[in-house]
Amino acid sequence: MANFMKHAIKRKIAVLIISLGFGLLQSLAVNAKNIENPAAPIGPRLNHSPIILLHGFSGWGRDEALDFNYWGGIVDVQEHLKGHDFQTFTTASGPFSSSWDRACEIFAQIKGGTVDYGKAHSKNHGHNRFGKTFAGFYPEWGEVDNDTHAINKVHLIAHSQGGLDARILVQLLSQGHLEEQKSLVLDEEKFSLLFNGNNDWVHSVTTLSAPHDGTTLASSVFRLLPNHQEVLTYVSSMWSAMGLPAYDWKLSQWGLERAEDEGYDEFRTRVEGSRFWRATRDNAAWYLSPEGARETNGWVNAQPNVFYFSYGSQQTSEGWFNDDHEPDMGMFAIFRPFAKWMGEYTQDSPNRVIIDKSWFPNDGVVNTISMDGPKNNSDDRIVAYAGMPIRGVWNDMGILQGWDHFDYLGQFNSDYGDPRPFFDKLANYVGALPE
Repeated sequence: MANFMKHAIKRKIAVLIISLGFGLLQSLAVNAKNIENPAAPIGPRLNHSPIILLHGFSGWGRDEALDFNYWGGIVDVQEHLKGHDFQTFTTASGPFSSSWDRACEIFAQIKGGTVDYGKAHSKNHGHNRFGKTFAGFYPEWGEVDNDTHAINKVHLIAHSQGGLDARILVQLLSQGHLEEQKSLVLDEEKFSLLFNGNNDWVHSVTTLSAPHDGTTLASSVFRLLPNHQEVLTYVSSMWSAMGLPAYDWKLSQWGLERAEDEGYDEFRTRVEGSRFWRATRDNAAWYLSPEGARETNGWVNAQPNVFYFSYGSQQTSEGWFNDDHEPDMGMFAIFRPFAKWMGEYTQDSPNRVIIDKSWFPNDGVVNTISMDGPKNNSDDRIVAYAGMPIRGVWNDMGILQGWDHFDYLGQFNSDYGDPRPFFDKLANYVGALPE
């Protein structure tokens, strides 16, 4: 009983800390078609590709955040799906890192091995090329199965920025990266499988509230807080210096981990002198902005053999006397000021993405118009889902009206209850996709 009470108190503390702390950190980050659930399975189960869960901006892994799950809050989506015969793994990439760096980390976590951020990329942005080493969730990924004689693939289910990570991961696996290949060929080095290309290893990509065209929250808040990354990095250093184990900021490629024998003053000086916040295009802020998304969309394309699905969310409504959008009553309190800001934010500055009233609907963190798939500077096709999935295009599964940015996850808002039934249906859907 004592252990039970201790665990219950621990969870309540976790909810309070994460609701206030991580909810605030999220700030540093159309006409709605109503749907209630994921699409029904298109038939019997046809594949057993593992499901990989990719978190969004400021997200965390399963052994962090005082046992409060990113996927499910006080319940555990991963373990629930595993109990229903769906092999499922949860990744934990850099919460404030660029989607390029996060994709490299996700690759190593699934396949196993040392994170390789790319020789050219690392040199261009001034951080270490190699990161942590992982045993691998699914080392047989990409190999030919002895029984089915098919390539072992995975389903990627991604929330928010995780959707950008998934797209970059698929692009690098399928097409490689010419600059990385050239940088290694010159030195006669062997390049990572991630940059080699010709790897058809992903069965499907499903994005939940992903900012495929960026979010105006990144544009507006980060313009007001030009030193936001320095602030984040300083907070990271403070957390690390105090030896708190609950949240890993995963910035080792920038040298932002305190050594065991390193004094705090020395560590703080090193953090303050880091290039992390000055390398403005190798962090989440750039990738989440409309301009950063436009750049990503220029080289990341939907691959012909992959099924792509997008789910949106919206919890704002048009005002009584103008076109501005106001947060609905049920929106998570921390998101309300952001939703109002986004619901009236416009821009038409030279060399920047034009933001008009079509961007006003949002879920408190991401503009709804951005969620159905990449459009700005992209050749990808987006089609309204009509009952049968199509490979190589974005199957737009619609918008969950009245849902804020975290309602898919079941973290903070209990209005929609247990998130596990949603993921049950989603898992059964991707499990019915043909090989």
